[in-house]
Amino acid sequence: MSVEFNENEIKEVMNRLSKDRPIFHSEDDFKFSLAWAIKEKYEEKKENVEIRLEKKLNGNSYYYNFLKEKCKGPSQNNKRDQNQKNERIDIFIIANGAKGKEKIGLELKYFTNELKLQNANNGEKFILANQAAQNEKCYDSWHDVERLENFILQKEIDKGFTIWLTNNSLLIDCNKINEESQYFNFRICHGRKVGHNDTIELDEHCLKWEGKVKRKNRLDPIYVSGNYEIEWEEYSCLIDEIDKNNYIDLIKETDKVKPKEDYQFKFSILEIRPSKTLI
Repeated sequence: MSVEFNENEIKEVMNRLSKDRPIFHSEDDFKFSLAWAIKEKYEEKKENVEIRLEKKLNGNSYYYNFLKEKCKGPSQNNKRDQNQKNERIDIFIIANGAKGKEKIGLELKYFTNELKLQNANNGEKFILANQAAQNEKCYDSWHDVERLENFILQKEIDKGFTIWLTNNSLLIDCNKINEESQYFNFRICHGRKVGHNDTIELDEHCLKWEGKVKRKNRLDPIYVSGNYEIEWEEYSCLIDEIDKNNYIDLIKETDKVKPKEDYQFKFSILEIRPSKTLI
């Protein structure tokens, strides 16, 4: 691996991983597999790397109080009301960087629609659930961005990246999201931009629910200081894997028709770059 750990390096690892693991059982399975692939790539280059899963970081800082105040959102039974001293990060990496050792944090999301496949070579079955609550998935994705910005500003990590993987086209395609939906400001679809209007106005960076929200959690707005643009790329096409006889479609055997989009996994990577201009 090159000296600098960056978005292109992650894409290369993801592309390699997709050849052996076009589908995962769960987010934990994805997390472990990605961490293992990163370690293997470093070892090929004979470079040292240390990787930890679910490492605790200090998330208790002025930053959370700042964003609550600036976004002027109510706090009602929200997870950010809890003690933030021991927040966990999915993958924590210590690697060589351009300026010496770097601490890198990765936050992953794995969102699925229903699939039932069997590996034709070893008989392993993959039973994926049809996860609902698109609004909460989008909210949690941006919340990871917010947390990573916070960790960078506190110098808990030097770099941060979010990696989202899904076969749910409702999350990816902006044309499938109603502008009147309450979670419109939290959408994570292809081409979505946050803070790209060359302005420091808080409205550009403060993500809020639309209208009157009847919910008991995830009430607070999310504040991200950086500028971001979401791009989704192909990860794996399971129809191709089925056609190559690498996988067996267990749903097809029941005569149930599934949209072709459900067999297409895509991923998106955001490099987290908080801006101190807004703080």
